[in-house]
Amino acid sequence: MEDIQSVIFIQEILDAALSKRVTDVHFHLEEERLRVLFRMGGQIKPHLTLLTQGKSISRRIRALAKMDISDARLPQDGSFVWDDGFRSCQIRVATIPTIQGESMVLRLMDHLSEEESLKDLGMSEEDEHRLKGALIRSVGLCLVAGPTNAGKTTTLYSMMRFLSSMGRDVVSVENPVEQRLQECRQVEVRERIGLTFDSTLRSLLRQDADVLMIGEVRDESTAKVAMRATLSGRLVITTTHARDLVGALARLEDLGFPRSLAADVLIAIVFQQFDNKPCPHCSGAGCAECHLSGIDIIRQPKFEVKILSDDDRVTIASAEDWGQLRQKFRQSPAGLTK
Repeated sequence: MEDIQSVIFIQEILDAALSKRVTDVHFHLEEERLRVLFRMGGQIKPHLTLLTQGKSISRRIRALAKMDISDARLPQDGSFVWDDGFRSCQIRVATIPTIQGESMVLRLMDHLSEEESLKDLGMSEEDEHRLKGALIRSVGLCLVAGPTNAGKTTTLYSMMRFLSSMGRDVVSVENPVEQRLQECRQVEVRERIGLTFDSTLRSLLRQDADVLMIGEVRDESTAKVAMRATLSGRLVITTTHARDLVGALARLEDLGFPRSLAADVLIAIVFQQFDNKPCPHCSGAGCAECHLSGIDIIRQPKFEVKILSDDDRVTIASAEDWGQLRQKFRQSPAGLTK
């Protein structure tokens, strides 16, 4: 009976999250007590609290995500697909033990339509044209940067669709695969069996791919393989966390990319972040449409697209520190702002 109630509860929560355009669902477990919170429009909002069935619900979610249901002592990652009858959604699950109890976060990612373009995601028509022109002509590195939850991976998927439609063989390494693209080959990292980012990337260099998508350049070993791929005549598209375009360059250096090499292989940097806009129904006062947040829950990222010029490459390879470069680029219209 408890399991049936847990199934019904999870269905109600996820269906409600989809209907409200929630991006993340948080489950905070304290013994049997369970707090559920929704992230909408970039803000965390309490949804409800259950006094019982918390552990049963946690086990059910871990089973859906193909995790070890018997062990809540270690962090785990997984994913599953949810369909509420109107739309399909990929859900990424991450758990971690805290001193209060298990914390579980579900990231909801609507499947892209086959026609969704960079312009549909919020990029200007001019920037989309410039970026696509650089991607189709070039080998090297295209870096998508921005803060957490800015939609960087969604932008990569749109790039993958475009490149595949232009006759390029596209292969990805992801942890996990967030959306299934029929026209591309996608590899999901599985650390527990030895299928790591590093080992998979090294194998993919022998797979005759034109384009390599790396979900995130997260450490020095991943950065080294990405460098090898660009130097062997491939286009690499990937993401990193940064607060602006110059921060993306500094992040590459932190991960072991020499500045001279970054200047040589980088073809484009895309920076994106969400700007919170007032709800159009209440002008920010708070209403049922925005769930009293005052913020428009339908969000599109703001994009900055930089296609690197020869002058940019000289500047990047220079000995000036990143703070000086950031100041220079802010003062100069010709800097890394276009």
